[in-house]
Amino acid sequence: MLDPNRPNALGPYSYNGQRNARDEFPLASLQQVPLFQKLSLEELKAVSGVVKRRTIVPDELLLTEDDVDSTLFLIMEGAFKVTVRKGESTVLLGLCGRGELLGELAAIDGHARSATVTAQTPCTVGVVSASNFWDKVWPLPVIPLNMAHLLTGRVRRLTAKVQAMATLDVRGRLAYQMVSLARDHGDKAPDKSLFIPFGLTQLELAQMVGTSRVQVNQLMITWTRHGILTAKRNCITVNRLDSLCQMFPASLDAIVPRSARELN
Repeated sequence: MLDPNRPNALGPYSYNGQRNARDEFPLASLQQVPLFQKLSLEELKAVSGVVKRRTIVPDELLLTEDDVDSTLFLIMEGAFKVTVRKGESTVLLGLCGRGELLGELAAIDGHARSATVTAQTPCTVGVVSASNFWDKVWPLPVIPLNMAHLLTGRVRRLTAKVQAMATLDVRGRLAYQMVSLARDHGDKAPDKSLFIPFGLTQLELAQMVGTSRVQVNQLMITWTRHGILTAKRNCITVNRLDSLCQMFPASLDAIVPRSARELN
């Protein structure tokens, strides 16, 4: 029987199309990906043959807006920025992290990429060509249902974000955004604070919540003085998540599915 904890259980890949250990993921890692949950070991073995490992350094582009490409990407580790062009500048729409799927829209409808995706931190992704996805991954019985769950979760998150933008003041919107960042990307410290291992500029935070950099600056200063969070150039630490949660309705938080990081 295959041992999912052995990285080389499936044999190595080489560059001529044969297997080489550094190109593959351990089966145990693939089992943690929401898209591949509930696959049998034999099905995981089939999947591992088409998922190629790629490492990405901070600020490296993964996807470019308007490019015509249908490759899919599974985020195994790290965080990415999602941006769109606005004239000569860019606007930050959000961030995505471990367990999320990127590029599936182009794989489904064949249209150009709708946004640019750039590594925020060192990242590891699984790369699947569209042909391999439809021919070898999609036919596996649980994949369509897992994909439906992923897309439903994304719609719920988008709905919550739209609701926050439409119903909350700037304070509530920024608090909601900080809680989302902490839950999706934060590492728990011994003191129960959540350490977000990258920094966002105040302008980027302002873009994400639809306000000005000045208003974000004022709120961040106030929250820092009260010990709610600590923001540095390369990281953000949320010390009191409960205080931020009190700044927006609990009903808004309840409709958002937990992230892969929280579930693990």
